[in-house]
Amino acid sequence: GGGGVAVIPPPYSFSMAYDHRTSNSQVYLLDVQKQLGSNWAFEAGYMGTLSHNLYGFRNANYSIPYGYIGNGAPTSILARTPYPNYGVIQYVHDQGIGRYNAFTLQATKRFSNGFNLISSYTFSKSLDDTSGIRTQQSQLFPQNDTCLTCDYGPSDFDVRHRVVASLIYDLPIGPGKLWAPSSKIVNAVIGGWEFTTLGTLQTGIPFTVNILANTADTNTVAGGTPATRPNVVSRNFIAAHPTAGKNGRWLNPDAFQAPAPGFLGNASRNMIHGPGVENFDMSLDKNFAMPYNEHHQLQIRFDAFNALNHVDFSSPNKYLDVPSTFGTITSSALPARELQLAARYSF
Repeated sequence: GGGGVAVIPPPYSFSMAYDHRTSNSQVYLLDVQKQLGSNWAFEAGYMGTLSHNLYGFRNANYSIPYGYIGNGAPTSILARTPYPNYGVIQYVHDQGIGRYNAFTLQATKRFSNGFNLISSYTFSKSLDDTSGIRTQQSQLFPQNDTCLTCDYGPSDFDVRHRVVASLIYDLPIGPGKLWAPSSKIVNAVIGGWEFTTLGTLQTGIPFTVNILANTADTNTVAGGTPATRPNVVSRNFIAAHPTAGKNGRWLNPDAFQAPAPGFLGNASRNMIHGPGVENFDMSLDKNFAMPYNEHHQLQIRFDAFNALNHVDFSSPNKYLDVPSTFGTITSSALPARELQLAARYSF
């Protein structure tokens, strides 16, 4: 939710507090747990957070776009700037608010019969009007520095759905297990191996569609982060057949339109969520007890990061007025498969 543009009547000013208030959060939660048998446990829970006095940047010398002045005549940026002898006045405010709500399910199996499992699913929604100073996705300043609440929307780190599972499996080969080779040499080579995997599936993080050119004609662009957004003309944000790569397109450019010069767009902050993540890390290891000293141990370990070599894409290029690249995805969020072989001697 959130977003939109508030037109502030003259004299286009806001109060400033010079002593920062301390950020604070109120957390409330409810958990229900149930154990089945001696090894399995299940948990369902809800957690909510209400935060106030969050820090963020704003331009304390913001020049109102000339389209809102009323007479319709373009005026210079200096004429619309409260302190014309200065440029952008970067001000750390403490007026941000945030809300977080999450429902979780968790299943845990204690290590028994060579098997351990910890898995969880989270459905959550995080909303705020500032996700911190110089954060992952948002622009440095809000689109309208006279209306912080107009930037209320999904947090930069908002992930709606997330599944994480960690599994440890002691392969059933060795003395006292399903298959116990009679040869000590065979048992030493293929027995006692342990397999571990960590899998993550989650939806993408949000991003804001922007306009690179300073069409609103404000001095905020001097801060290095153009904040003007387009108008939304269709809710079909994603392309009909979204693809990545320089020849593909993930966003639908026809869903947006540049606002008239001197005006701000009505696109909300972080209104679109990017591609999701699918990642599996795996490892196989074995401990060898040294025959000359029981306190000495050699571990051989083979690790595979992003073992399935799945391509997880970054958010698409978000500047509407750069049509050659708008909506395209040209980078990945995670590296390709990485393999690692290691040995560790403990004593």
